[in-house]
Amino acid sequence: MVKKVFRMFSASFSINDNGKQPPPPDGTVVESGTTTSFEDAVKLTGFGKFHYLLMLVSGVSIMAAIMEMIDVGYVLPAAECDLGISQADKGVLGAITYIGIICSAHMWGVLADTTGRRRIMIRALLADVVVSVCASIAPNFATLVVLRFLNGVCVSAPAALAYAYLGEFNSPKNRNRAIILVGFLTAWSAILLPALAWAVLPMEWSLPLYGDGLYYKPWRFFILVGALPALLSGLCLLWFPESPKFLLAVGRRDEALQVLSRVYTLNTGKHDFPVRQLTEDTSSIMASTTDRSFLSLMKIVAAQTAPLFSKTFILHTFLVCFIQFGNIASASGLLMWLPVLFNYQAQYGEMHPGAATICEAVSGVLQAASNTTTEATLGAEVLASIGADGTPSPSTCTGGTILTQVYINALIIGGADAIAPLFGSLVVNKVGKRNLLIVCMWVTGVSAVAMNFVGSYEAILTLACVVIALTGMCIAHISSIVVDLFPTNVRAMAVSLSLMSGRLGSMVGNFIFGSLLDTYCDAAFYFFGGVLLVCGVFACFLPKQGRYAN
Repeated sequence: MVKKVFRMFSASFSINDNGKQPPPPDGTVVESGTTTSFEDAVKLTGFGKFHYLLMLVSGVSIMAAIMEMIDVGYVLPAAECDLGISQADKGVLGAITYIGIICSAHMWGVLADTTGRRRIMIRALLADVVVSVCASIAPNFATLVVLRFLNGVCVSAPAALAYAYLGEFNSPKNRNRAIILVGFLTAWSAILLPALAWAVLPMEWSLPLYGDGLYYKPWRFFILVGALPALLSGLCLLWFPESPKFLLAVGRRDEALQVLSRVYTLNTGKHDFPVRQLTEDTSSIMASTTDRSFLSLMKIVAAQTAPLFSKTFILHTFLVCFIQFGNIASASGLLMWLPVLFNYQAQYGEMHPGAATICEAVSGVLQAASNTTTEATLGAEVLASIGADGTPSPSTCTGGTILTQVYINALIIGGADAIAPLFGSLVVNKVGKRNLLIVCMWVTGVSAVAMNFVGSYEAILTLACVVIALTGMCIAHISSIVVDLFPTNVRAMAVSLSLMSGRLGSMVGNFIFGSLLDTYCDAAFYFFGGVLLVCGVFACFLPKQGRYAN
């Protein structure tokens, strides 16, 4: 069945040897002198099979990016002993993917504007698979850090381009619906990832690799499994055409028309697409410049960014960038470290049944591990196995195991994360965008601080669900506020800049949490809770309704 669909799909996008679209079978002809605007032509393609397939592939490509960002949260406790990593090392490993995303975001944007969205996405997704294969056999911590950075570079492309690629095939009427449906699909990656981790990581097997004492274990295989969405979406995109909006923007009008005609055919089963010529795109910056060198395009980016820091918009630019920074720093920092935190909680519960706060559990488990290591060092053979940097070797490491309750908790939190956008969509029109943001920031800030005071396992899980679900929902919610605050000519750059601030927050959040967890555990929760509360205060300075909301 799948092969039949793809044969039909690829056949519908085949181009004749002479590069011209076949004449409609019913002989319908549109006068050669008439032209149609791109938006009107997209409306005529309808909404059908092609768009559903495109939503599915776009969703999987974005899911690939999300899974590469957060799967390290399950790798950290599992690989702790094999790689001899400290908590600070875990913070570096958690942050390095986001550093790769930040460093490459503008590069992918420039390349996508010069060579095409589809081409860049395919190459980046398949390159991510190759890097993941290499990461799964990384011999040490340093090599894994470098490869995870490259993972971030690769997934930065689908994370930034998939929504644009999807939107450029849809009419304004259907565009929001398509993006929301894809967003709902990708939210389920928070459920899929812990399910995959639960299926793979508890396995007990090892295969010898190169070098002494190096084995291929389930956590290495899990890195490979996490790259499957990238492989699937990268291969599926081979059957899809380039964005017609991009083709039109760079002056390839005939090719853009061919793509739209074939989208129409796949959606309707007819061959009588009523458009014979597209109006030239004069609004696009890419269409108005013939110099598409890297330097020229960077000048265009700078020209688009400069208005955001003018007297008119600088306050709003600062507010949305800071709020997105704090929101994603807290969301990503906590989400990345939750498997580690719940693992500490479960381990401490086995040693000392009863209520205990998260930081008490972290301190108790680390102290028990330290005592075990100290006793072991009384033997000369074990004393020799302690590294010069103080990190335990695999023979004395007491970590490396993820308890079953951790996966159950992650699935519950993933479910809450997937449901939260539905809750937001029901109340946003009643309370207003700004008020909803303020309430979410204050509720999540209080919940993040409270996580350090409650001792009940159920209470900690409930508060974690609140923080992760609401901060995750607010990522898109803040972007919708940005759309209302800025005019069309700088709107896309404003959204990009706010999301870039959020990605910077992801990097900072992961590093700070990893650095504080061992020695200043309380401060980690106070920091993130405080940042969210400050974001709520700053949100009060936003207008109730953006000037450009209508």
